[in-house]
Amino acid sequence: MSLIWLLISSLTVWVVVFHCHETGQKAKSFHKALSRLMLNESTNRLLRNKKLLYHFKTKREVKFSAMGFFNFDYSLLSTMISTATTYIVIMVQFTPEDEFN
Repeated sequence: MSLIWLLISSLTVWVVVFHCHETGQKAKSFHKALSRLMLNESTNRLLRNKKLLYHFKTKREVKFSAMGFFNFDYSLLSTMISTATTYIVIMVQFTPEDEFN
């Protein structure tokens, strides 16, 4: 039962990380398309828009985090796996030998 719970929890974390990554990629794509549109426009109306210029001056990369403690990216998955593996190895090392028999 705990293995099923572990798999469901892991899948949930992976889905969240995947969607955060996809949203970040779409934000980059939007930023690139907007800049091309502004530069290729013949009337220069978009270049005179102060809100759009402010958008490019304060451009920040879209990252999702848990209150600034860690980012929701693919490195989170590898960190979780390495932490769980380390915990299991420590538990096996400190388990008395008579419990294995």
